[in-house]
Order: sequence, then structure tokens, then C-alpha cells
Amino acid sequence: MVRLAEKHDIDTIEMRQAYCDALIDAAKENDKIVVINCDLCSSMGLTPFAAACPTRSVNVGIQEANGCSMAGGMSAAGMIPFFNTFAIFASRRVYDQIFMCCAYPNLNVKIVGGDAGVTGTYNGGTHMAFEDVGILRVMPNITILEPSDAVMMKKLVRLMAGTYGVQYMRTPRKQMARIYSPDSEFEIGKAVVLREGTDVTLIAYGVTVIESLKAADLLAA
Repeated sequence: MVRLAEKHDIDTIEMRQAYCDALIDAAKENDKIVVINCDLCSSMGLTPFAAACPTRSVNVGIQEANGCSMAGGMSAAGMIPFFNTFAIFASRRVYDQIFMCCAYPNLNVKIVGGDAGVTGTYNGGTHMAFEDVGILRVMPNITILEPSDAVMMKKLVRLMAGTYGVQYMRTPRKQMARIYSPDSEFEIGKAVVLREGTDVTLIAYGVTVIESLKAADLLAA
């Protein structure tokens, strides 16, 4: 069941903190989980994970293609790798490696792209991944995810860790508005109705969910 939060205030928890906290919890339950980052441990919010699980945190440096290929190899060896870098590098730069080393052999690799879309803000247009969903959704054996708030982030990380397959999660790093109640549960591949109506259908995911709820208020008025 999915329930809306009482107020949609900006959360005090950054999305990257919610991600790392959930990943640490998952790693405590499953010793197969490993993290690969590309010299972006701090930017992706994974410094606490490296401190909590130092033997399961690998920094490959600015070598995204090698990191993605390594994730495929780790999965083939029975591990559950979470490969982390900015979304622009986690999609366009390693597109062939995602296909050849992860999706084509249908392995169990989790790809996390930070600062997706306009959430890259001050990094500029070169670091804004707009086409990542478009190019990855045509790839076989891959599921695309985007959490809408910190509650959903924590639930999705647990689902990712427990669901076999290649998954690409795009996410902002900073705070988002609270959308869901903490007791909400989600199902990969299943949409939820957040507000009933009869005049128009608004379909959204990720950072656009809160904007669609605002649009629904404006339309209702």
C-alpha cells in the first residue's frame, strides 16, 4: 500500500544519504553486496558505506567503463554489485559496457546514476543526463527506476538488492519534497494512483511526481 505524507515539505535527509543508509542496512543483511564508485564516493554519498564496509567498497578512479565491466565480473562471481557514478557517465559513457558486461549476459548488476537530468544544476549541461532513460530503456534485461523521495529511495534500494537483474536507478543527490508516508510499500513495475479524478490523467515518476501533484492542485482550482 502507498500512502501520501501529510505535508509535502522539503525533507531534511538528502537523497544520497537515504541511499547510503539503505545500502548499509542491505549490506548488513547480505554479505554479497559490494559497492563500486568512480572517484565520487563523497558526491554519491557513499563515504559512510566505505567506513562501515571497507572490504566491500571499491574506488576504481575515473574509469567508468572499467568499473561497469568489473561490476559484471563481480556479478558473474556471485556478488551483488552496486555501480555508482553521475548519471551522465552511468549511461552514455558506459553504454556498451552495460550491454556487453551486464544486460546481454543477464547478470545481477545495480547501476546508480546520480545528479540525473536537471538535478545536476550547477554542474551545467555537460553533466545533465536527459537521454539516459531513452537510451537504456531499449536495452534488453534492464529495469529503470527513479525514486520520488527519500522514503521511496530506501524502499527501492531494498527491492533492488533482493531482485535479480540489471537495474538502473537515476536519482538527485540533494533533498526532495516528502511525498510518501514511511509505511508505504512499492512494487517494481507497478504504478500507483496518488489522487483520484475524472477530467485528466497526469503520469509522472521521480522528480516530476511532486510537480504533478502541484499541477493537480492548480487544475482543481
